[in-house]
Amino acid sequence: MKLKELESWLTRCEGFKKPKVKLEQYATSSHVAARMLYAAQENIEGASVCDLGSGCGILSIGSVLLGAQYVCGIEVDLDAINIALENYDEFFDEDDEPSPLDFINAELTISEGDNEDCCSRFNSTFDVVVMNPPFGTKNNAGIDYAFLQRALKLVHPGGRVYTLHKSSTRDFFKKKLTKSIEEFGCAVKGEVLAEVRYELPKTYKFHKEKTLDIAVDFWCFQKQLGSDTN
Repeated sequence: MKLKELESWLTRCEGFKKPKVKLEQYATSSHVAARMLYAAQENIEGASVCDLGSGCGILSIGSVLLGAQYVCGIEVDLDAINIALENYDEFFDEDDEPSPLDFINAELTISEGDNEDCCSRFNSTFDVVVMNPPFGTKNNAGIDYAFLQRALKLVHPGGRVYTLHKSSTRDFFKKKLTKSIEEFGCAVKGEVLAEVRYELPKTYKFHKEKTLDIAVDFWCFQKQLGSDTN
């Protein structure tokens, strides 16, 4: 599928109806989502994919459109999951083959081993994780890093994580990579594939501007073979 065609399809996805500031909910635009997925296409096709913090499902649905064998969206907000299911229904009919897409309602950042941690059952399961995590502003400092830690647990050795993080955190993530076994429990390589201009629309009352352009890095992290100590 060509990039413009993918972006055109993804414009049909609805965003959050009542975004929740405590979850830093901002819809991923079709423009950004299409470019993320298109760059990862060769690793998505025929693969098992996890959309971590799947929100309204745009990355999940895009992964299905690009030929993923199976996609699992993991999301803490049931309202967002309901929107994602509505979006999915816009693309696929009941008469189609059984859906290769599931959504799971789960907390992503609970400590592993906690009784409420259901994500750990999927450790080392997926070929690819795609995500647009919260940037870690307001009361969510460090949530972007927690998402990456979880994502690297979910992919098997050799698996990849495609993710967006503010460009201002680039040095922070590069430093973490230099001691990846200590930080992630496995050897990890990572590179910035592109710097993206992320247009953030006015979503909450405290926003003063109609839109705000944020410099965002599009990263690919890969868990190295034979290095998983989890």
